[in-house]
Amino acid sequence: LERKFHTLVSSAQDALVASVDIKLWPEDMMWGTPPGFICQNPSAFAVWPPPGAGHPSPQCTTNAYPSAPRDGTQRFMNIGAVLGSPAAWRRLLRCMADRYDGWPTRCPIAHRHDGTYEYINDSRFNRRRNGPAAGAWGWDQACYHMYVMEGWHGLLPAHCPLIVLDFNATLTLSLNKITSALSLGRNKRARFELTRQTPCILHANGPSKYWAPILQWWWDRAEYELPNPQMFNGVLKTWTGPNPRKSPIAIPHSLGAFDRINRTLLSMQTIHPV
Repeated sequence: LERKFHTLVSSAQDALVASVDIKLWPEDMMWGTPPGFICQNPSAFAVWPPPGAGHPSPQCTTNAYPSAPRDGTQRFMNIGAVLGSPAAWRRLLRCMADRYDGWPTRCPIAHRHDGTYEYINDSRFNRRRNGPAAGAWGWDQACYHMYVMEGWHGLLPAHCPLIVLDFNATLTLSLNKITSALSLGRNKRARFELTRQTPCILHANGPSKYWAPILQWWWDRAEYELPNPQMFNGVLKTWTGPNPRKSPIAIPHSLGAFDRINRTLLSMQTIHPV
């Protein structure tokens, strides 16, 4: 962890490292005057595999957000994993408090050319694609998106630490929409096949939450032990509880994903960390 962290922040002293996601969330982030959506068509890029060899959607090619060094498959910050020293965290939160009026209970969703913001909080908000929402559906992550974009455009004061995005999944990997590119080794190491990196942290975010029992089964079994459906069924029961219909885990998807793992893990070799 420490070696990978310091490699990522080598050019930005006292920075923090954050995971990235294929999907911008909340999808309503805006930049410019008049503020334009960072992604014009969010539903177009929330698929896997992404169309073509370039960005997941041409409508998500934007200069407002930091550019990924490769094909842009994963580009947008996800605060499911943010790593940094306590001192860097204190400076980050102090900068947010100074810049974003009402933080932490409200965050900017739009940055105008004159430096002013449009804010959201836990009250009702009419999203452009999924209708009205309330509560902490996305306002907290909106603060971090805005902070990353302002750092990208050189708008942060010198005392505010930068956030380095882990585009290649060197340290942390968000699984939303990319589980087909994930390999689980017999020796409890995972590999992201698009970059051949072996992340230390796996985050089952968004629709990938159904992978949680699969990862639990994989982690709990003895090292180098071959898959056993009966073992997985036991893990699955601990997630479903007495009433499977009320479970947050998509059981059919879990079983389908396990079947795929069961077929491929038998021939999988040891994954050596990089």
